[in-house]
Amino acid sequence: SISYGEISINGQKFVGSAQRHYADCLLQQGSILLDINIKEQCKALNLNIDDSHRGIGAIANYNGKITINNLKNSLSMAFPNAFGIKLSMEKPTQFEHNLAQELEKEKYLTHEWNFRY
Repeated sequence: SISYGEISINGQKFVGSAQRHYADCLLQQGSILLDINIKEQCKALNLNIDDSHRGIGAIANYNGKITINNLKNSLSMAFPNAFGIKLSMEKPTQFEHNLAQELEKEKYLTHEWNFRY
């Protein structure tokens, strides 16, 4: 289903997002589906191809000319204009890198996490 902050065309969602509110900040993350192979997705998720993809769309379905680089450039120009902010490109710190590796090993690669449904 389509929620606030998500984008769809003709009932098919191609931008999904989630937010987490903290006392003094907001974490926003999202995904933009540039292209999709429904058959492969259904196979990977063990879903019935007939009805599992009705609400899923991709930008390529409507404009196949948009590339990942076009999208990155457009967003990096749009965010500062829309929100009055300055973006900076930085690599993760060593602490962040180590934390990501730990989370991958201890959480995201576990059977419990990947097969919880």
